[in-house]
Amino acid sequence: MAKLRTVPAPADPLIADVNSIFFAGTERVYGQVNPALFQRLQALAIDPEQPFYDEGNPASATHLKLLDRIEADGLGNKSDYALHSFRQEGRTSMQVVVATPSVAPAPFCADFDIDLGNPLQDVEGFVTHIGELAFGGETDHLDLRRKLAKGAMKQFLYYTVA
Repeated sequence: MAKLRTVPAPADPLIADVNSIFFAGTERVYGQVNPALFQRLQALAIDPEQPFYDEGNPASATHLKLLDRIEADGLGNKSDYALHSFRQEGRTSMQVVVATPSVAPAPFCADFDIDLGNPLQDVEGFVTHIGELAFGGETDHLDLRRKLAKGAMKQFLYYTVA
């Protein structure tokens, strides 16, 4: 959640487009979001400075769990949604997978996750991300606290790990 308060800039964070959180795990959170979040991410992906990359459909089956949760929580039918993945540039990059509904009044939803590397940005990010997938399983955000506390997110981390 701290990442959402600081990206793409602390003065204009993505969290402004998050209506509610309906799932929180140690590796990701799911939320109902404004349609404007999808539009913002598309705009950030075509920005010449590339604060986000448009990945298209997410490659990992992990992101299909968002659709399962949408259906289980009675928010809509998973067959009525398309998934679109966006990845923030840099290390400890946030991946946002937006579920866009094809029928109204189904809500827009999103899967927010932090990865250690961005596989689309450079070779180091690619190797780091492949290592996460091959050996690390899910990225535990509680384990990332020390790294996250060194940057802009410091003031938004409201927990300690004992």
